[in-house]
Amino acid sequence: MKSTLSILASLVLAPCAFATFHEMQIEQVIGGIDGNISAQAIQLRMRVLGQNLVSNARVRAWDAAGANPVLVLDMTTNVTGSAAGSRVLLATAAFTTAVQAITPTFAPDFTITTPIPASYLAAGRLTFESDTGTILWSLAWGGAAYAGSNTGAITNDADGNYGPPFGQTLPTSGRQGVLFTGLARDPSTTNAANYALSAVPATVVGNSGPSYLLGTLQKIVVEQPAGTNLVNGAASVAFGSVAPGNSGSKSFTIRNTGNANLTGLGITFDGTNAADFTVTASPTAPIAGPNGSTTFTVRFAPATAGAKTAALHIASNDATANPFNLALTGTGLTALEDWRLTWFGTTSDSGNAADTFDFDNDGLVNLIEFAFGLNPTQGNSLALPQPRLIAGVFGVTFTQPAGVSGITYGAEWSTTLAAASWTAIADTGTGSTHTFNVPANGNPQMFLRYALTAP
Repeated sequence: MKSTLSILASLVLAPCAFATFHEMQIEQVIGGIDGNISAQAIQLRMRVLGQNLVSNARVRAWDAAGANPVLVLDMTTNVTGSAAGSRVLLATAAFTTAVQAITPTFAPDFTITTPIPASYLAAGRLTFESDTGTILWSLAWGGAAYAGSNTGAITNDADGNYGPPFGQTLPTSGRQGVLFTGLARDPSTTNAANYALSAVPATVVGNSGPSYLLGTLQKIVVEQPAGTNLVNGAASVAFGSVAPGNSGSKSFTIRNTGNANLTGLGITFDGTNAADFTVTASPTAPIAGPNGSTTFTVRFAPATAGAKTAALHIASNDATANPFNLALTGTGLTALEDWRLTWFGTTSDSGNAADTFDFDNDGLVNLIEFAFGLNPTQGNSLALPQPRLIAGVFGVTFTQPAGVSGITYGAEWSTTLAAASWTAIADTGTGSTHTFNVPANGNPQMFLRYALTAP
């Protein structure tokens, strides 16, 4: 009979053993959202089944010395979800407002009316306790700046020492929290080992189960090239060197990392050389979030030679980056610089590309090869316009090759080739046609040479 009574007693008492609140983690703490330190949240997690009787528990905050405790919240009701891993979400009204701007249905399990004091956010401690003051879980932060106690009951930590503290402050400037990295069933070892900064944006979970991402309504990210984020107001995109009459293009990606649609996309240019930059393929909107994307293409077509600068502005409904601003740069090449780049891979008047260098050893320096549209890598001196003696006039007429500009054509004549014997010949041609003629005057021999100058 005694044996039977013993079995019955165990059957009656077993369910009561699970109905408690003691085996609970402080899973996550968010000290503020986007600099608003009144927007705070504390997320608890049940280590085992049946820890939902939280009406017998409270949460307190302590300063950097582990003193001056503040009652953040004394929970006076229980929660329904009691499975292992179930959460209990405590949040301030300001936190609720911020999340409801993203997900209108958001509601915490408990509303915090006394946030963690501002002076405690750099270094301090949060304790999950019984109403009688037994510390069941402790989370301290601030590294060496926290000098208070780290001790508590051994319910969730084998030696009752939760220290050393987490090494950083509670984040408040963005949408990030301090997060327990272990599993729901895991006990504490040390705050320094167990906690890390959460992903950005953080995710919070209530007792009923839905998770809520603390993302912005919409968030524009601009990439160039794809996968490389540009910094709003600080990034500069270089289009390189392009000859007037030609163009170069770059593709940009607009990505939405927020939760709501990114809309109202529009691209404008201003600045000194805005007219040299145009959009040739426009972005499409809306861009769904998170991680939807679109692309657009900007063409750089300089009208003249020289350094070019402009600013690109991308309008959108992202209030934090409207517009998104980028600097654009490029260089308009002279025709001679473009020719050097084509043949020698550089725009510089140096080395193989120097104006006075004869790369192909045909007697014609590079500047002459350019002026007459010749190939500087192949001997072709006979391709120069050749002078003729016609009706007693010694001279030459030729047309400036297409694409050649910036050259002043000249010619000189001599009968002896002596250094001091050369005389300049006037150019009597018009437009792109150049004519250099001099009377032969019965001279038995005459010589003509070209005298070219470039900027």
